[in-house]
Amino acid sequence: MKLHVQNLVESPIINLMSKKASPDSQLVRKPVRKRPIKEGNRSKKQGQNQPGSGVIDRALIDNLNEVVFSLDLQGHFTSINPVIEQLTGYKVDQVVGSSFERFIYPDDIPGLKSSFTRTLAGQPEPFEFRILDREGKILHVHTSSRVILEKRKAVGLTGVMVD
Repeated sequence: MKLHVQNLVESPIINLMSKKASPDSQLVRKPVRKRPIKEGNRSKKQGQNQPGSGVIDRALIDNLNEVVFSLDLQGHFTSINPVIEQLTGYKVDQVVGSSFERFIYPDDIPGLKSSFTRTLAGQPEPFEFRILDREGKILHVHTSSRVILEKRKAVGLTGVMVD
């Protein structure tokens, strides 16, 4: 499987890194080569604690301040990071397998279901709504989600939620 690094090439950081000082102190832009990244291209010496290996990626997600989640096509949580416990009081194992509707303020369910359907159809949109924490307290949150595709077919969505 080949992934292309087109978006990174356009980033300001990559552009800054591709510049070097010339003898007359002006910046000269060096051309940046676009190369496909091949999965499994790491050497055995790099081991399992390298970015992209899963270990560091999971640690990164688990230590964010935002809730990172994924849902299946029916709207059931398939994964969520531990930040959900700080925000709502629910433990990860109390959320995974549950429908997202269980945690939503009832008046906001229809709008969120419509947004979920649009996102699965490839029309991602940010959405603001209310959730209920473990004690029944109303929290205002904002999500941004994207469809998860496998072999060009929607299998769920992944997103980030902030309060």
